[in-house]
Amino acid sequence: QRSDLTIVQEARDSKQLISSIKWSPDGGTLAVTSYDRAIYLYNVGDWASTAKCRGHKGRITGLDWSTDANFLQSTDDLGELIFWEADSGEQRTARTMRDIEWETQ
Repeated sequence: QRSDLTIVQEARDSKQLISSIKWSPDGGTLAVTSYDRAIYLYNVGDWASTAKCRGHKGRITGLDWSTDANFLQSTDDLGELIFWEADSGEQRTARTMRDIEWETQ
C-alpha cells in the first residue's frame, strides 16, 4: 500500500470531466462517472478497463454499489434510475433488482 501520491494509473477513456469515483465494497473495482454520461469500471489489480455502462440521457448524479459488488445503480439529473451488471456493464431491469441490498441503504 502506498502512503504517498504516486500516480499508479492514468487513463483517457473519457474526454469529459470526471463527476464521481466510488470503490466497490470488496475493493476490487473502481467505478468512475463522467460528464459524458457513462460509468467506467476498472479492475484495481491491474487497472484494466472491465466495463463501460452507457444509457443515461442526463449527467450522472448518483452512484451506488450492491453490497456484494455485483451490481450498480445510478441516477442522472433528469431523474432516471438505471441498474447495471458490474461485470459486463449491461443494464438490468428494476424488476430483477428488487431483492438486492445496496451500500447506502
